[in-house]
Amino acid sequence: MHKGYKSLIILFIGVCVSILASTAQAADWGYDNEENEKRSSLSRPSLFARDSNIEPAKKPAIEPAKKTVLPNNKKPVITKTKIETYERKIDNFLQASSYWLELFDLISDNSLDVPNKQKIKQYLSNKAKQSPASMQAVLSINTYWPKVKDVITKNEEQKANYRDLFKSLLRMSNDANKSNTSSSDGEDIITDVIVQVLGPVRIAIAGNPALTEDSINSYADMACFLYEQKHPGKTIDADDNRLVFATVIREKFQNAPSIAAKQAMANFSLSWSKFKIAWVQANDETRHSMVDHLASDGVNTALILKNNPVLDSVLKQWQWP
Repeated sequence: MHKGYKSLIILFIGVCVSILASTAQAADWGYDNEENEKRSSLSRPSLFARDSNIEPAKKPAIEPAKKTVLPNNKKPVITKTKIETYERKIDNFLQASSYWLELFDLISDNSLDVPNKQKIKQYLSNKAKQSPASMQAVLSINTYWPKVKDVITKNEEQKANYRDLFKSLLRMSNDANKSNTSSSDGEDIITDVIVQVLGPVRIAIAGNPALTEDSINSYADMACFLYEQKHPGKTIDADDNRLVFATVIREKFQNAPSIAAKQAMANFSLSWSKFKIAWVQANDETRHSMVDHLASDGVNTALILKNNPVLDSVLKQWQWP
């Protein structure tokens, strides 16, 4: 490759990443303490204390407290409405459990085997019993999965894009769960399943946050895509160029001005997944706006969600229990 041409490429990707990194900090990426005074009664000597004919006053007899007899507890009345409500909850849980298995099948390189399916079911069952909030997290998939399923059934490209999206969401959620809760047997079991499904994390630069190879690859994909949009019929998607991109991304990450900027770069695989999903569905006018935003201020989430209700539903309702 001509040195001058390669220098232009490095300059181009450096500008792209600088823009994205610099904008990574944006939204896109009791009782009363006063004690009651104690009143002490002052004992005064009686004038008649030495008079033996005067008997001390008798204290009134204190009657024992009467026991309150509570009525026998009535047995709860099981109505038809209660039975229907209970059955509906069971149906909702079973439906959600089935949808989670389908989601894991989507993001897995191979179909889930029976033991791993049982582990996922058991984990979801345990979580649903913990609290109403945990139950809601389990059931959240019922809101968006039928819509996603309809999209990915009709479009193979979107199937691959949503696969990348859910991989990013699940990895981020699992990492957050591990850092916020103490480890237990149930957590360890599901973590093992998730590792099998997602594969090991490939760390490019360790830290908190860490930069992964997935994020670097997403930046390289973005750079190639943007160049091809700006220069129709030309491409810079080659191994040697991707090595240059990776070097630039690592340097930009290490020199990022804030933790927020680093976090945005670390999560870029998620941002790029959202962009790809919206791009497939967008019309020509919207695509033109998306490219302009991508070149100037990065992935414009507001523009993406405005034109993609299914993706919007996923991001609003996503909860990994």
